[in-house]
Amino acid sequence: MCLQLLRITLLVLLFARLAQAQFPKAYMADAIAAPTFLPPGEGNDAKKLLLLEPEVLAIDAQNNIYVSDSKFNRILKITPTGAFSTYAGTGVYGSYRNDVPATQSGLAGPLGIAMDRTGNLYIANRYASLIVRVKPDGTATTYAGGGTNAGDGFAPLQTKLANIEYVAVDAQGNVYFSELRTFRIRKIPAGGGAIETYAGTGAEGYSEVNGPAKSIPVGFPSGLFVGADNNLYIFEAGGSLRRITPDGNSTLVLKTFNMPMKTTPAGWTIGEIAGGAVDPQGTLWLSTFFRQHSVSILKCPFAKDCEVVAGGSDNGYNGDGAPATQKKLALPGTMVKDSLGNLIFIDRQRIRSLSPTGELKTIAGGDTAAVRGDGQKNSRVIFESSFGIAVDPQNNVYASDERNHIVWRFGADGNARIVAGTGTPGYSGDNGPGNAAEINAPGQLALDGSGNLYILDTYNYVIRKLSPQGQISTFAGRQHAITFSCPGTQSLAAAQWCFTIPASLAADSQGNVWVGDFNSVVKVSAGTITVLSPAIRATALTVDRSGNLLAAAGQSSGTQIFRSNAGSSPFTLIAGTGKSASSGDGGLATAADINAASLTVDANRNVLIADTTARSIRAITPDGRIQKIAGGGLTTGVRADGGPSTDLRIGGGQIATGTGSRIFIANPGFSSNIFDDVHLWRLEPAQIFRTAVLNAASFKGGAVAGGEIVTIFGLDIGPKTLATYEVVNGKFRDEIANTRILFDGIRAPIIYVSETAASVVVPYGVAGKTETDLWIEYQGTATNHLKMPVAITQPGIFTIPPTGTGQAAMLHWPDYSVNQASNPISREGVGMIFLTAGGEQGEDGMMAQTVGALPFPVLVRVGGVDAQVLYAGPAPSLIYGMLQVNFIVPATLTPGDKVQLYVKLGEVWSQAGLTISVK
Repeated sequence: MCLQLLRITLLVLLFARLAQAQFPKAYMADAIAAPTFLPPGEGNDAKKLLLLEPEVLAIDAQNNIYVSDSKFNRILKITPTGAFSTYAGTGVYGSYRNDVPATQSGLAGPLGIAMDRTGNLYIANRYASLIVRVKPDGTATTYAGGGTNAGDGFAPLQTKLANIEYVAVDAQGNVYFSELRTFRIRKIPAGGGAIETYAGTGAEGYSEVNGPAKSIPVGFPSGLFVGADNNLYIFEAGGSLRRITPDGNSTLVLKTFNMPMKTTPAGWTIGEIAGGAVDPQGTLWLSTFFRQHSVSILKCPFAKDCEVVAGGSDNGYNGDGAPATQKKLALPGTMVKDSLGNLIFIDRQRIRSLSPTGELKTIAGGDTAAVRGDGQKNSRVIFESSFGIAVDPQNNVYASDERNHIVWRFGADGNARIVAGTGTPGYSGDNGPGNAAEINAPGQLALDGSGNLYILDTYNYVIRKLSPQGQISTFAGRQHAITFSCPGTQSLAAAQWCFTIPASLAADSQGNVWVGDFNSVVKVSAGTITVLSPAIRATALTVDRSGNLLAAAGQSSGTQIFRSNAGSSPFTLIAGTGKSASSGDGGLATAADINAASLTVDANRNVLIADTTARSIRAITPDGRIQKIAGGGLTTGVRADGGPSTDLRIGGGQIATGTGSRIFIANPGFSSNIFDDVHLWRLEPAQIFRTAVLNAASFKGGAVAGGEIVTIFGLDIGPKTLATYEVVNGKFRDEIANTRILFDGIRAPIIYVSETAASVVVPYGVAGKTETDLWIEYQGTATNHLKMPVAITQPGIFTIPPTGTGQAAMLHWPDYSVNQASNPISREGVGMIFLTAGGEQGEDGMMAQTVGALPFPVLVRVGGVDAQVLYAGPAPSLIYGMLQVNFIVPATLTPGDKVQLYVKLGEVWSQAGLTISVK
C-alpha cells in the first residue's frame, strides 16, 4: 500500500500545481447592484406598474392598451379600468416557443407591435428575427421568419428575416414591417401571401422626391403606423415622415433633421419625430423632441398650421391636468388613438392620455422612488444606467443612474436608498434634501475627506454638493441650457463659472475639486476657479493620497495619462501612446496603448485604469510599468458574479477603491437594447470563488458531501509556496502554513494549500445538513463566507493525468501496476480504482486502518457490462475521504484502449468520460 500512497499523493500534488496555474488574477467579482428582470407583477393599479423601457403602443376595439417593454421582454396589457397583466412573454430574454400560450413563450427584445381588426396582435420579436402573432385566444405562433430563403417571393415562414424593428397592419389585414439595416419596408399580404418589398430600394439614402415607394430610398426606418385613413406612415431616423397610399405612391409629408420648429406645413421642420397617429378626421398627431428639449405633442391638420397641444418646454414631469400646454413631457414616444378620441402616448416611463378637451392624464407607470427600490435591499433596486461611482471609508457605495436622474447609496449593510434626485430631470431643490431635488443626467461622482459627495450634474452644467446630512447645493457652475454658449472671458468665481461640456470629476481630502471640461481642467478651491495648463480634454480625473491630480485625456482614438503635482502644476505625461489599443502589458506604461474611461489610485500607489478597448482594469505601478489585473476574459456577457475577475467586461464607467484593496466599478454596459452588462461590481481580494469548489477527482462543482475531498479555488487564500499535508499521530492536521479551512466552523483536514487553491476533506459533521458555510482563515484574516448545498454523496473517480476525464486512475492487483494503453488489464483480472465521494463513516483526518463497507450499494459498469464488486470502502492506509473499489473485469468485454467505466454509489453516478485499457 506504500506504492498506492505514493501514486495517489503524486496525483494530488500534480493537481495542486495545475490548480495554481488556472487563476492568476488578483480579484474575484461580485455584483452590488444590477438591472432586475423580475416581473413587475400584475394588479389593478397600472400607475404602480414599472415600465423600464416602453417602446410601442397598440390598442384594440375595446380600448385595451398593449405596450411592448423590451427591457422586460414582455408585452403588457392595460385595461380601461387600469388593471394590468402580462399578455405575452415570460420576462426572460429569448426561449421563444411556438403554438403555446403567449405568456409561456420568451421574447427577445420585442419592439414594434400592431393590432388588426380581428384582435390579432403582431410582435416584432427583434433579436429572434421573427414576427410573432398572438391570437385572440392568447396563443403565440410564428407568423413570419425562421426560414432559409432571403429576399422576396417566398412564403412568410419560408423566409429568413433580419433586423426587424417595427410592424403595422392596415384595414385589409396586410402586415408591414421595417428591416432597419436593409433600408426597406416589406409587406405580407393579408392571409399570409409571399413577402414583397413595399418601400425602399435597399440602399441607405434620403430623398425629397415623391413617387413610387419602391423607387425612393428609405433611410433607417425608425417607426411605422397605419392611420385611420389606411395610409402607411414611415418615420426615418433623424427625421422625416413619409406617407404611402395603398396604391404604393409615396409622399414626403414632413422633413426635420433637428432644425428649429416652424409653424407652416410647407417646408415645415421640427425636431425628431418619435410617434404619430392619424385620426378619422385626417388630423396628424405627432410627438416630437429637439435634443430632449422643447418636447411636445403636435396637432397638424394637413391643410393647416400645426399647434402645440401638450408640452412645448424643457423635458421633465410636473404632473397631469389641463391645460396640457403648461405641463412638461419627459420624452414622448409612440402613440395611438382610442375610440373616445383620446390620444394615448408613451412619455418615457409613463403612458399618458391627452383628451379631446386638452386634459393630460397618466394611465400607467411612474418614476417614484418606491417603484425603483428606495429603502430596499441592494439586490432589489431597479438600476438602469451605471456611470459614476464613489466609495466612502465604510465601503458604502454611491452610484449615479444617469438615465433615471438619481444617485443611489448602496450601504455596506446591504440596504439601498436614493440620496439625490427625484427621477425627473430638472434643476431644483438647492439647500434642501438631496432626494427632493431635481438633477439632470448625473455623471461622475467624488467624495472629499469630510464626507461631502460631489455630483457632476451633466445637463445642468453644474457641480452639485451633497453634505453628509443629505442637503444639496450647487458647488460650482451656473445652470444653463444646452444651446447656451459660454462667454470668452469668464468670472473666476465658482458660482459664476460657465462649464461647456463637463465630463470628469475628482476631489481631494481637503475639499478641493477638479472638473474636466471641454478642453480644460479647472480647480475649484475656496469658491474660486483656477484653470490648469496645458489645456487638455480630460475624460477622467482622480487624486492620489499625496494630492497629485491624474488625468486621462484624449479622444476615442486613445488616451494618455497625465499628472499635475499638487493638482496645480502643469500636466506631464506618465503613460500612454495616444493610440486606442490594449498592448503593452508587462512593459513600460509610457509605451502602452491605453483607452482609459476612468482612473483611481489604490493604497499601494498603483494607478488603476478602466480600459474600454481592453475591456479590463489595468494597473500602472509606481515604477512605471503596466499590467492587466481584472477583466478582459469575455467578449460577450458578464459571467463574473462570484467568479474570477477575468470573467468580466469593463465598460466606460467610473472606478473607485475601497478599504481592504477592494475595487468598485460602475459598468455602463455595451448595448443600447440589452442592458444585462449594466452592473455595479465589487472586486474583492483574498476570496473564495463561488463557482470553483470542486470534487478533487471529477472537477465537478455543486453540492459537497461529508467526507468528500474537494479542491477550493480562490485568491490569496494561503501561502505563496505550496504547503502539503502534515500527518501527526496518524492524523492529517487541520492547520498548516497559518491556514485553516472551515465548514460551519469545523476545521477540515488539509491535503494542500497554496495562494490560489487548497484541497481538503469536507468534515463529516456536515452530513445530514442541507447547507454548509465555508470560509478560509489565512494569517488570521477570514475570506468571504460561501454557502454550499450538502449532498449525501458526490462520487468522482481520479484520473491520469488529473483532468477529471479520460484514463481512470486504476491499479492492477496484485502487482499494483498502473492501468494504461501500454499496460492493459486482462479480462477477469482485478482492478482497483480510487475515488472520493463522501457519505461513508469515518473520522476527520484519520488514516483508515481497517477495511469497511460503504453505507449504500455500489455498482461498477465497464464497457456497458456490470462488474462483480469485491470491495468498496475506505482505502486502507489512506486518509478517510479516499475510497477504493476493487472489481473483476467482466469476461465478456470487447478489448480496447478506451473502455468506458462508471461507478454508481447509491443513486448517484460518477462523472462521464472515463476509460480503462482492457486486453
